[in-house]
Order: sequence, then structure tokens, then C-alpha cells
Amino acid sequence: VPLDLRGAAGEWRYAGGRLTVDGGSFMLSDRQRDARFQPLTARDATLTLQDNRIDAAAMLREPLSDREVLHAGIVHNLADGTGTADLEAANITFDKALQPDTLSRLALGIVANAQGSVQGTGRVSWTPGKVSSFGMVSTDGVDFAAAFGPVKGVAGTVVFTDLLGLVTAPDQKLKIASINPGIEANNGELSFELQGNNVLQVNGAHWPFLNGELVLEPTRMVLGAAETRRYTLSVAGLDASQLVNRLELTNIDASGVFDGRLPLVFDHDGGRIDGGLLLSRLPGGNVSYNGPLSYQDLSEMANFAFASLKSLNFRQMRVEMHGALEGEIVTRVSFEGLSQGQAARKNFVTRALARLPIRFNVNIRAPFFRLVSS
Repeated sequence: VPLDLRGAAGEWRYAGGRLTVDGGSFMLSDRQRDARFQPLTARDATLTLQDNRIDAAAMLREPLSDREVLHAGIVHNLADGTGTADLEAANITFDKALQPDTLSRLALGIVANAQGSVQGTGRVSWTPGKVSSFGMVSTDGVDFAAAFGPVKGVAGTVVFTDLLGLVTAPDQKLKIASINPGIEANNGELSFELQGNNVLQVNGAHWPFLNGELVLEPTRMVLGAAETRRYTLSVAGLDASQLVNRLELTNIDASGVFDGRLPLVFDHDGGRIDGGLLLSRLPGGNVSYNGPLSYQDLSEMANFAFASLKSLNFRQMRVEMHGALEGEIVTRVSFEGLSQGQAARKNFVTRALARLPIRFNVNIRAPFFRLVSS
């Protein structure tokens, strides 16, 4: 078993062919260079040796918080070199004192500010020539911060076919109550698998979203490695009127259905949107702005532009997004196949222009999380 016991101590007694150890203490650490878990400590551990059989039990704790993490019950037969370790994590609670990256550095950059609890069981079995292990971890709901926004209510059970190697069965599924990459999406499901060598394969995730669907496309990453990570969120069938209602934009009305992709890239420079695009479906839709204008005495063309925005029918709307998530996002919105809606103000110029093909190009520069709510 690729684990080390260090600093073992305790009170021992041998009598009547039976060795007992009480008040045992030690530190358990991972022997691998890229440790799967941080060292754990034990105290008040017990061990007996009689008739070539070892029975031992210990509660393993996270040393800084002294929080109970895992109870291990071990049986080993000295005669044939076989044995088992039964593992139970009754209730690991994540809070300010204990975080996933406190237990494993592999969680760094993946999960932060976790709140909630997990439970798990497992068994490690060995013979002189082979070590095998399996287990499962479950939760009724954990909240945390991910690279693309807050995540709430992750729930389900993960089955490990190789617990020591961190390998899961294929197509593990977790329910996700909500994610918020700027606009909240609820009631999603994630499919993933751990493939060994710290490789996480995300098969995909999906959420109902504004009468359509939000999808996290498949991606692959190496846990604990300094690498460029890419996530792509795609949208299918987004209803513009539902978006306006969700954001409570009182001065704007809109109609139309949109599809698109939002590629997110995270590296040593931070996170950025790289070629995001939303595109309206045919036959198009309408957008109208009924709020106040901060400019007066505009030219006739400028008046025409703002008057058109009081009710603008479009055949196609194209929204492009680029830039750093922690800096400035440049958004380019273009309208094609335009005509004035019923609410638009008409005059001699606008009636003449209405017979011509018109295109609006709007450039918006704003911090991302301010942009998506305005």
C-alpha cells in the first residue's frame, strides 16, 4: 500500500501470547511525489497482535483543524500476507476551518470557499502480489466557488473502482442546483469520470435555461497541474424575453431566440472570454428601449438611431464578446435586416430611410460581471 506511517508511538504490553498497543499516535502520508492527500494524524489508535493476526483501528484527523476525517479499521494476516482496511468518513464538513484543498492539493484552482458536508466509505484489500481498493463518496449538497462562477447544491454519489488510484466508474453523475456565470441557471446535471494519473474527464453538463438549455461542453484537465484550462458554455434556444425578465430590466423589452457559445480560458494570466458569440434564430425579433436619454439636441441621424431603438425589428442580431473576466470585456452587437416597430417615432427622414437596408453596430466596454447585469 503506497502510504507511510511516520512518528509512531504508544504504550505497548505483551502477555499471554498477545501484544496490545494503546494510545497510539502517528502521521499518515502519501508516498507518491504528487501527493493525493495531505498528511493526516492519529491519536488514541489501538492495535492487537495474536495468533499471527493484526487488528488495528485509528481515527485520522486533519492536523491544523484537528477535524475528524476518516476512521480506519485494519486486519492483516501475517501467515499469508493478506489483509483489508475498512474506511469510513462519517461526516466531513467544509467551512472556514477545513476546505477541500486542505485535504488535497489537487483541489487547488478547481474548488474554493466550499460549504457543506460529504460522507464516504471504502475498502483497501491486499495480498503479497496485489493491492485493490474501491469506495464511494456522497453528499446531500455542497456549495463552492468555481472558475466560471458560484456553484450551489452539488449532490449525488461518486463510485471509485480504484480508490487509491483515484479512478471512478465511467459516467458519474451529480445534480447541481445552480451555477451563476453571470446569470443563474438551475437544476443541472454533470457527467464526469476520474481516469487515473489525476486526469479529470468532464463528459458534459446541462441546465434548463431561459426556455432553452445551457450546456458545459466536454473538457479534460489534470488535477493539481499548472496548465491552461478551457471551458465552453453553449446556449441553445435562449428566449430574449425571459432574459430581460430574469435580469429585471425595466426599460427594455425584447423578443427572439438565440444560440451561441462562450469559450472560457483560464491560465496564469487569469480568465478570459475568447471568441464568445450569440446569434439570433430566424425570423429574428424585436428590441425596444423605453428609458431616458442623456443627450439632447442630437443630429437628425442620431435622433433617427435613438428613435429606432424605441422599437426595432431585426432579422439577425449578433453578439460577440472578448476580454478578461477580471478586466474589461468588449462586446460588439450588430443588427441586420432592420425595420421600425410599431412604437417607433416616424418622420419624413425615417420614412425615407425605412426603404433602405440598415445595420446597427454597437460597441460596449464594461467589466464582465457588470456587463451581464446591465
